[in-house]
Amino acid sequence: MTRRPLHIALAAVATAATLAACSPTSPSGGLPGPVGAGNSGGSAGNAGSAGSDKVIDPGVKAGSLSCPTPDVLVSGGSSVVSTLQARPNPSAASSKGSDKIGCLYDIYTPGTDLSSANLGLVQVTLTIEDGWKTVISEQQTERDLSAQQKKYEGYAADSKQNPPAPLETDKFSDITGIGKAGFLVDATSTQSDGTPDTQAGRLFVFRDTRPYRVEVDILYTLPQPDVTISDKTLDTAMHDPAAKGKLLQGIAKALIDKIG
Repeated sequence: MTRRPLHIALAAVATAATLAACSPTSPSGGLPGPVGAGNSGGSAGNAGSAGSDKVIDPGVKAGSLSCPTPDVLVSGGSSVVSTLQARPNPSAASSKGSDKIGCLYDIYTPGTDLSSANLGLVQVTLTIEDGWKTVISEQQTERDLSAQQKKYEGYAADSKQNPPAPLETDKFSDITGIGKAGFLVDATSTQSDGTPDTQAGRLFVFRDTRPYRVEVDILYTLPQPDVTISDKTLDTAMHDPAAKGKLLQGIAKALIDKIG
């Protein structure tokens, strides 16, 4: 599996807007909206998968959700950065499809210069999908769930076995306590002379109900030495793999709690 450097992949996600913009969020924090849009009919094509045809909780269609308001990110990340603030990313539109939404934000601390991405803010991308590259039927069964789990396990295994991109160091770890399963990628990229360039992270969560896939990506372009950051708690967290992972998991948990 060919893969771009994580920091480049995240930047591409944060600047592309190939689908229509997300629906307006609700005052209560967005996300749960009327269930209606999404895949209609179709077979999951999982005849050879384990599990029975017993119908399980269909969950909430990703296409019926709207992007959460920034306070969801703040509530999820405040245990790591107590002064955390957030806003929708002003330069890249969020995206929405029948089975997937992508939401773009900036998180930062008070006093941060928000005019550029390399002055102390962290770009966050939330992705919520109905499945792992498969067709979702209207009535989910245990067989459908088994197929989704195999897709997730294959994706996780491929990701961990591929060598990191040039000038990037990736560290993988499995997580528990969020969804059915998940794994975390901690990434640090450097310039050709070895100077650190970006700190990034990606968290994948597999759920046992729709939407099956939740992904949180963070990208921190390191400020130049002459940039002054008055509140460095977020900067410090982005240089600490443990704190970075806790930040990702806190945001993901707050997001999933909002989905239900």
